[in-house]
Amino acid sequence: MTIKEVAEKAAVSVGTVSKILNGGTCKPDIYNRVQDAIRELNYQPNPYAQAVRSMKINCIGIIVEARCKQSNLWMHDLLLALFEEVSQSKYFTHVMYVDSTAGRFNFNGMAKRVDGVILIGTFEDAFYEAYNRQFDVPTIYYWNDCRAKNGILVKVEFADAIRQLFEHFLALGHTRIGMISACNPSDWDKTACWTQIARELLPDYNFDRIRIAGKNDDTSRLGYELTQELLERYPDTTAIFYAADNLAIGGISYLREHRLGYPEDLSIAGFDNTVWAKNIIPALTEIGFDFTELARKLCLTLISHIEKTAPAATAPVVPMRFERCGSTARVRKG
Repeated sequence: MTIKEVAEKAAVSVGTVSKILNGGTCKPDIYNRVQDAIRELNYQPNPYAQAVRSMKINCIGIIVEARCKQSNLWMHDLLLALFEEVSQSKYFTHVMYVDSTAGRFNFNGMAKRVDGVILIGTFEDAFYEAYNRQFDVPTIYYWNDCRAKNGILVKVEFADAIRQLFEHFLALGHTRIGMISACNPSDWDKTACWTQIARELLPDYNFDRIRIAGKNDDTSRLGYELTQELLERYPDTTAIFYAADNLAIGGISYLREHRLGYPEDLSIAGFDNTVWAKNIIPALTEIGFDFTELARKLCLTLISHIEKTAPAATAPVVPMRFERCGSTARVRKG
C-alpha cells in the first residue's frame, strides 16, 4: 500500500496526505477524508522516511499561554528553572507563546521538530482541538487535567500548605480574614480549598470576605480593586490571603496609597513564591513551589515518556510549601 493509493482514495494530492502525516494542517473535511482512507486501506507510513523528514533533533517544546506573559510573575521563574533543567540533558528547548483564545493557531512547524511538549498556562478548548490535530508526542502539564493526546499530568498538592497558612493566621489571633482570588481554574481550586478549611477551623467564618474577580487578565489591577472592595465593606479585616502574587502587588499598592502598612495594620500572605515576593520589603508570607523541583519533575517525567522508560505508576505529585516571612504578625489589640 502506497501514499499514492491513499491520496487517490481520499481524492486529494499526495502532497496533502504527506502534509497530514507529518503534522500539517488542512480543512477538517479533507483531514477526515485522509484519515478515513488511511484506516480503510490499513496504510502504514514508512517510519524511516518519516524520521528523516521529521527534523526532530532532541528538542523539547514549551508552549506558554500568551496571557501568562502579561499577568503571571511565576511564569518567568518557572521558565528559567525549565531552561536550567533541560540544559543538563541532551535536549534543548523551543519556546512558543500561543493565545489560546484565538480562532486559528499557527504552531510554525513545531510539531515536526519536537520530541515532547511542556504546556504552561490555562488553555481553551479550541487550542486543544488544534493541538491534537498536529501533535502526537508526549505532552506534560501540571495542576489541571491535560487534554492533549499522550497527555501526562503532574499533580499539585497545595491543601496542606493552605491549611498551614490558615492555622498560622489563627495562631496570630486573626479571625477576620479576607481572601482575594482571580477568575481562573487554578484560583477556583484554591478558593474551594480555603472555603473547606475555613469551615473546619473557623465555623463562624464570614465567607463574604472571599472576594472573587470577574474575568480580567490584569490581575494587579484586580488585586487593587478587590482589596478596596473588601476593606470598604469590612474595614475590621485584619488579614488577607491573595491567591496569586500578582493580586498581592495590586493589594499592596492600595494599602500604601491609603497609608496602611503591613504587617502593622494588616497581615498579608501571597501564593506563588515568586522572586518578587521574596525580595519585597517585608517579604511576603507565601505558599508556593520550589520552581527548581517543579521543573525537574516536569522535565524528567517528560523525558522518561519520550524515551519510553517511564514506569507504569500513578501521576507524579509536586507539593507546595508554606513559608512564613515578615508580612504577617500578631493581630493588634484595640
